[in-house]
Amino acid sequence: MEHDWEISTDGIDVVGEKVEYGRWYTQAARVYQIGTTRYFEFYWDWPDTSKVIRTQYPAAEQPNMPRIPVLTFGDAPWAQNNEACSCTLRGIQVYDELLSVDDIGAEIVKPMSVAQPWYLNLNPTPDDISDQSGSGHNPVWVSNNRPDLYTE
Repeated sequence: MEHDWEISTDGIDVVGEKVEYGRWYTQAARVYQIGTTRYFEFYWDWPDTSKVIRTQYPAAEQPNMPRIPVLTFGDAPWAQNNEACSCTLRGIQVYDELLSVDDIGAEIVKPMSVAQPWYLNLNPTPDDISDQSGSGHNPVWVSNNRPDLYTE
C-alpha cells in the first residue's frame, strides 16, 4: 500500500511525496494569516525544511470553513474510522502563536524553551492524551478507534 504525505486544509487535501514506511519522522506544521491570506506549511521530515507541503488561501475564499475549526490527529471527525492514521504519535506540541522555523527546532529539542505550548504531551498513550503543559487544553477522542501503544 502506498500513501502520500498530506495536509488537509479547508476541506482540500494537498499531497506531497510518498511516505517511506518503517522509519521515524519528526513533523511540524505552521498555520498563520497575513492580511487576508491564510498560509499552511507542513514539514514532514524535520529537520529537512525542504521537505514541506505549502498551500495558501485567501481568507474570504475558504470554501469549507467549519463552524468550529478543529485540529485533528489520527482520525477525522467528518469521516470517523475512514481517515484513521496508521502511525505512532509522540511528542505532540501545539502553540497558539506563530513560531519561526528556528524556534520550532528549539522547541523540538527542548519543549517550553522558547514559548509556552497551548497543548503538550510528549508521550501520549491510548489512555492518556491529557495536556501536560499546564494550560488545561485537554483533547478528546472523536470515536472509539484508538491507536495501539508502540512497543519494540
